[in-house]
Amino acid sequence: MPSNRINKTPSGDYKATFIDYDEWLAFELPANQTPQTNMVCLSPQEIMLLQSAITHLSWRTRWLNLPDAVDLSPIISQLENKLMCNNGCCETVLYCIQNDPDIKQVIVDILNGAGWSNPSDELVAGTEENDLDCVWGGCIRLVAYIASEIEDILDLIDTAVDQIEAVLDYLSPKGWSVGYARGLEIFNGILAIGTAIVRFAMDTAKMDAWACDLFCIITAGETAPYTLTTAKLVEWIDSYQFSANPADIALNLVTRSSASLDLLELISRTEMVKRYQLGLDQCNDDWMTLCDPCVFCTLTDFAIDDGGYSLDVGFAGSYVTGQYWEVTGDPDTSSPGMRISKTIPAITATKITMSYAVKWGSLSVVDRGVAVRAYNNNVLVDEEVVINSGTTSGDVVLEIDPASQIDEIRLTVSAGASGSGAYARILSVEICQQ
Repeated sequence: MPSNRINKTPSGDYKATFIDYDEWLAFELPANQTPQTNMVCLSPQEIMLLQSAITHLSWRTRWLNLPDAVDLSPIISQLENKLMCNNGCCETVLYCIQNDPDIKQVIVDILNGAGWSNPSDELVAGTEENDLDCVWGGCIRLVAYIASEIEDILDLIDTAVDQIEAVLDYLSPKGWSVGYARGLEIFNGILAIGTAIVRFAMDTAKMDAWACDLFCIITAGETAPYTLTTAKLVEWIDSYQFSANPADIALNLVTRSSASLDLLELISRTEMVKRYQLGLDQCNDDWMTLCDPCVFCTLTDFAIDDGGYSLDVGFAGSYVTGQYWEVTGDPDTSSPGMRISKTIPAITATKITMSYAVKWGSLSVVDRGVAVRAYNNNVLVDEEVVINSGTTSGDVVLEIDPASQIDEIRLTVSAGASGSGAYARILSVEICQQ
């Protein structure tokens, strides 16, 4: 602030500071220009000192070249109000974000993850997609990359937490563009958990678990070459969408779920696939020790075709094209029941789920069951039977524990009363295996 300092009065009693009005006025911009504001962060003690120091500014005797017509009250009141307002910086923050090119670029870099990856990593893809050990190397490389990105974000939040909170409190209700909203969601989400808690949860065991999950999604039920597609990457990310683990929440925040593919991604999926490919030449068999056997499931929907099943001898019923397997009852027959079966190449099965629907007829009611049975070499391995006493539908789930080898599946449905309208239907079957 321009001033004319007078060291002493003739008596030497005090020192006073005089403000030159003409010099102060020289800082005013023309009417067609936007005044420039500056943001200064002050503690409550510092604000108190400044509030005390500006008291004399309202005294006309402390001004030089002050015209009689000038009212100092609005000038001093505005300054006092700014010092008393807790969120007085918000307008300046908003102005800077909207108008300062350097600040805008910093925000874009943060949201896009620019500068967080290692520039020394040359993106040269490996070629060993036929080898499970090399696929594991790719999974480890990708997980390490994501963990490093999360750590960089945690460091960013730790070093700027006060400023971030101030900006987020102001911007959250403003209806910013999708990109900014995405960034705010990430920072708010991690701040809500706490960076220390995320770091604690993101230990070696968790990163191994991430890599094992990704490894199974890439390889289970597939044949070489094993390719990390965008769909598989999204499936892996989405698998943590509802997890309560702080590390999983952080991973999902920075990689985003398929439900929001239209939103800005802090770590792009293209970059994640590249990082996976970089690890394909870092082959090792640690997955055999660290990972549980991969389980994958195959659904046969009878609304598509008959699934290769056939009606067993001695049972009524048929396949209704494009709908289901069905047996119906009438007044002259017994309660409708049906069994279909299928022989398959031997697999190590963990679970079989059959979806069904049955309707009782008008005649006498007898409780009847629906059942899933698994065989190996014509020997019953395991079964699950559900007894029904009325019209119903649902799933029969056969959990095979421990996982066992099977080569035949038999599915049975029956209704407990015949008569017009009675039926028993098999809608689908899902087989999970290692």
